Amino acid sequence: MKLKLGIPKGSLENATVDLFRRAGFQITTSSRSYFPAIDDPEIECMLIRAQEMARYVEDGVLDAGLTGRDWVEENEAKVENVADLIYAKQSFGKVRWVLAVPVERRGRVIRVLAADVDATELGTFIDEAVLGRTGDASLLDRQGRTIISTALAYNPVRVFGVAGLAGVVVAAAVFAGLLAARLGGTTQLGPWGTAAVFVALVCGVSGVNLFAIGASFNYVVSLFYRRPIRQGLFKQPLFEAPIERFFLPAGLLAGGLGLAVAGVSLTLSVQGWAIERVWLYLTGSAMMMLVGLQLVMAWLMGSVLRELSARELGTPGEGRKS
Repeated sequence: MKLKLGIPKGSLENATVDLFRRAGFQITTSSRSYFPAIDDPEIECMLIRAQEMARYVEDGVLDAGLTGRDWVEENEAKVENVADLIYAKQSFGKVRWVLAVPVERRGRVIRVLAADVDATELGTFIDEAVLGRTGDASLLDRQGRTIISTALAYNPVRVFGVAGLAGVVVAAAVFAGLLAARLGGTTQLGPWGTAAVFVALVCGVSGVNLFAIGASFNYVVSLFYRRPIRQGLFKQPLFEAPIERFFLPAGLLAGGLGLAVAGVSLTLSVQGWAIERVWLYLTGSAMMMLVGLQLVMAWLMGSVLRELSARELGTPGEGRKS
């Protein structure tokens, strides 16, 4: 199994290649590829921005990487420091962070920094080292990337999964409350009850959709990194088999239950039940049928992406022997 090694892209790239050259390794980079060649068959290199290196190592995308300690601390990454390699773009000395301002403007600069900084890569550094406070990092770095877009780049499965699961939980809680009220004799809803039904429908359908999209990102990320990758909602997958393989039976079950509830509700309506007694069950059946359809479509898309990823990476796919 090859060692996945991250090489810093940008100002440290040439210095890092030269460092490996003096250590006996020949690394060849190309402006058209993020995967430099190296003369060691047990190592696979990948060009990654130094600012992001620690996150990739923490998430298991890379086994090791070279980056500055400042970026490890800025990202608050839980990684192990194996060795200190003291070198920089133009020298082999340490690099220091300094805040240089005119003496007469020192107070004004600190007051500006103490406000809501929203355009820096070093939100944690400014908060803790400069201002002596703790808190969330800035929302926007100078490349214009938001925290959300950065999280998507590191682990889209987790971001979409948490959002989707939250939507499903909200929908389930609302419908459970409505069902309890209906069984208790309530047949009419006021403005807040109607709003709750609307929120439950939107959260339930969109939550399942987001969760399914997140699961499919495993194959998209695998194609990008050219190796199989399985990221889970809680960092490690909960099931041995990919969760998207459960989408088909879950979708068929949800659709079948929705169809059954709709059939029973319509039968009761024909037999004389007032619409006030069955509208909630019809609404729930419609939601279950929509969710079932989404899960079946997500399973189909996941199967296609899984097969494409298997063909690209040369790994076993559907219908192949592993």
